[in-house]
Amino acid sequence: MRRVTTDAIGAASRSSVSDAELRHAMFSGYADRLGKRRAEGSDRVLLASGHGAVLARECEPISGDYLVALEVLAAERDGVAQAQIRSASAVDRAWIRPSSATVEHWFDAAAARVRAARIERYDAIVLSEQAVKPDPETAAALLAAAWLARGADKAATRLLRRARFAGRDIDLPALVRGAALTAPSLDEIDVARQLPYELAQALDNAGGNSAL
Repeated sequence: MRRVTTDAIGAASRSSVSDAELRHAMFSGYADRLGKRRAEGSDRVLLASGHGAVLARECEPISGDYLVALEVLAAERDGVAQAQIRSASAVDRAWIRPSSATVEHWFDAAAARVRAARIERYDAIVLSEQAVKPDPETAAALLAAAWLARGADKAATRLLRRARFAGRDIDLPALVRGAALTAPSLDEIDVARQLPYELAQALDNAGGNSAL
């Protein structure tokens, strides 16, 4: 441990170091064992490897969200087998440098919209997440996929019925993808506006506004 401490605080060895210097040294030497509490104050931890662990009862109290797991053993707790951290050292967030930073998109079903965020990670651990404006093409693809998975709404169903009555083929997925490029939410996708003018006229002449 003295060797790791010396490497972290400089070439000149000291007979004593501060608590912060020692913790920094341990993080520098065992950064691959970084862990983050799954919730504030929780004893459950996500390790940088992606595996979960729990702070053992005999582990000394650790402040903050981040820690280095110095001793991890397979054990059983409350009848359940899980990795237990028996010795750990607190890590300051300022010491951690992200190993990756990506912009991720997803469909928010509750809001019926596509969201995006810039997410910084240290291996499997999320360090920060900042909302950003979605990429238009990526958002359109996700929005269209959600619309097609849900199925045609009433307006699109009427449109398809008129097309069958008129003997005309409609590429519904293509229309949905086109409409999604300008639609901010799932419910604002209007496939009828994507019809070529001639086809729209033909369908109007064939079915009009009837109950087809």
